[in-house]
Amino acid sequence: MYTTDEAIGLFIKGLDAVLNHPSLGEKWLAEYMPMVFKTYRVEEYLFSPSPELLQRIENYIQWCDGKRTEDAGQLMEEIALLTFLSVKGEKSLKSFQSYGPQVDLSVTGSDGNWRILCSHLRIDWNQRTICVEAKNINDKVDDQQFGRFCSIVEHMFRNDCLVGVFFTRSGASGLPEESDTATSLTIRKRGLRDAAATQLLFHARTRKYVVVFDDLDIRSLTVRGSFVQVLNKKLRQVEEWTGLPSSFTEKYVEVDLPRHLRKHCGDSAAG
Repeated sequence: MYTTDEAIGLFIKGLDAVLNHPSLGEKWLAEYMPMVFKTYRVEEYLFSPSPELLQRIENYIQWCDGKRTEDAGQLMEEIALLTFLSVKGEKSLKSFQSYGPQVDLSVTGSDGNWRILCSHLRIDWNQRTICVEAKNINDKVDDQQFGRFCSIVEHMFRNDCLVGVFFTRSGASGLPEESDTATSLTIRKRGLRDAAATQLLFHARTRKYVVVFDDLDIRSLTVRGSFVQVLNKKLRQVEEWTGLPSSFTEKYVEVDLPRHLRKHCGDSAAG
């Protein structure tokens, strides 16, 4: 008798074999796979934090509490790396650097497990590379830093990457936080400003995503399935922002959106 994980693992092996058959349509598989995995809590199957990740998150919490001393940037980079190593499946991890901005990591999956991940997150298989940047700084990531990462995702990984993930303890300017009131956490009712505006305009223009994992998100990575669940939620939130005209109402745009960005919102910015 197989456990759930063993049964899914066997299915993944079969899927890899099926995908090599040219007569089977990948679109059909993409539609069928979520149905197969609905009962099996696909997030928990795809992400199980390794002992190394659990240890480094514990070290991170100690560092935040002033009980540990080490290089803050390297600690965050290790957490980002170990997070993706804890995602099930074969993958290629590379460090990327140019003369200017640096992407700490690019991750590309190559097997059925990664296909399941892409299907669950609604990521096109041909753009399955995920770019990662890690910053352990006291201030929030500002619009310039966020926009730089967006530019890398768009231009340096133009054909390969659909999603960029920013690991940064203090979050990014303008994005909602758990400490906000219930009203302000309702995304459609928040105004657009700073990095948040850049995030949404970037997605509207390119259909690519850049999302942020902040302190609370990082601490949640000790739970099985959490990374996939939180990432999926953040991707859908970006779609909700850019997919609903009510997000760009006159009231909120006039109050919160800077002038140099307001012109990109068309008629909804008029007033």
